[in-house]
Amino acid sequence: MEFLRFRPQWFRETGSGALDTELSPDSNFMLHEVRLSLEDAAVPGTGDFNISLESGEGTAFNTILDGTDMEDSDSHIFRPTVEQRILFEEGDTIKFEWDNGGATARAFGLEVIWSPIH
Repeated sequence: MEFLRFRPQWFRETGSGALDTELSPDSNFMLHEVRLSLEDAAVPGTGDFNISLESGEGTAFNTILDGTDMEDSDSHIFRPTVEQRILFEEGDTIKFEWDNGGATARAFGLEVIWSPIH
């Protein structure tokens, strides 16, 4: 797999309500890192932040890649190790979901670093 050539790309989103967004490149791609940062550390986070695969091959291949309870957290980083290389095919979608606590919603910044594979 060392023959793979990639050029990092950044996908960013900010908001203050529920997080429900996706990354769906028009090529095979590799996921390098996901960062979720929350503003106002004095307000506790609530609910689970989930990163999941919606496979272009059908629901039988959908899976949760990472999930964490954001209670008492002000950030979360998901960084696959070299042994965990996460490769995706064209047609796959990575979903990022977090309820963000309703009335106690916090402003957030989501940053995803990925690369198309050539």
